[in-house]
Amino acid sequence: MKDKLGRRSLLVGSLAIGLTAADAWLIEPRWIEVERVDLPIQGLGDAWHEATVALLSDTHCGPYTEPSHIEHAVEIANGLDPDMVLLLGDYVHRGPKYIEPGIAPFAKLRAREGVFAVLGNHDHWDGRDLSLRELKRAGVDTLTNRSVVLRRRGDPLAIGGVGDLMEDVQLLEQAFSQCAQSTPRILMEHNPDYAEEMPRDVRVDLMVSGHTHGGQVRVPFYGAPILPSRYKKYQQGLVDGPACKVYVTRGVSTIAPPVRFLCRPEITLLRLMVG
Repeated sequence: MKDKLGRRSLLVGSLAIGLTAADAWLIEPRWIEVERVDLPIQGLGDAWHEATVALLSDTHCGPYTEPSHIEHAVEIANGLDPDMVLLLGDYVHRGPKYIEPGIAPFAKLRAREGVFAVLGNHDHWDGRDLSLRELKRAGVDTLTNRSVVLRRRGDPLAIGGVGDLMEDVQLLEQAFSQCAQSTPRILMEHNPDYAEEMPRDVRVDLMVSGHTHGGQVRVPFYGAPILPSRYKKYQQGLVDGPACKVYVTRGVSTIAPPVRFLCRPEITLLRLMVG
């Protein structure tokens, strides 16, 4: 009887391990989830109430991610009918040969107010200048230490970006130097750790980031055992930073090892609300 129970337990355990491995390697890495979040912005004009912002990050075209996966993410984003799209960096993984095919799908993004981007650390490692050229070719406006002010019925909203925390400089004051103090501001920075370092005397209402991938693997009741951040709170989702709210999206793809467990890839749709 004990032998039968032992064999049954071994069989059940082996099956569970097999199913977990199949999920982590084959299912979750390609199973993109749409996260919808309502965000009040202090001083947001009525014309921007319920405007939507799609976030795509960490698409990582490379040996583990084909351009077709990025094209699928673009289709999902377009289906959300966003007012604007913010691309948050790391478009490539392991070589400049992946930059052009990894960025080209962004040319099909559609958003009423535009598509804007910043670079991530991998884009610097594999080819900063080429990444910038391909983003321009795709019709994407890269905001490195600068911003644009969008207007709806006279109501302003600033979208700005700073350089990647690991591989560039962050000139926050310069980025928003052309904005009135009363203008609501969204900041793009690939790495959420910048929220701990940003100057407190420059207005930022919301920072949006990627970089962490949510850890790619999450343990129930614990979270991510491995995270490329000095602060565990920046795993994913909406977080209170020292100066402003920070939203960390889990990203569209993976790097090595190319697995996800309890941490599906994400496209985020923020809905801005009058605060």
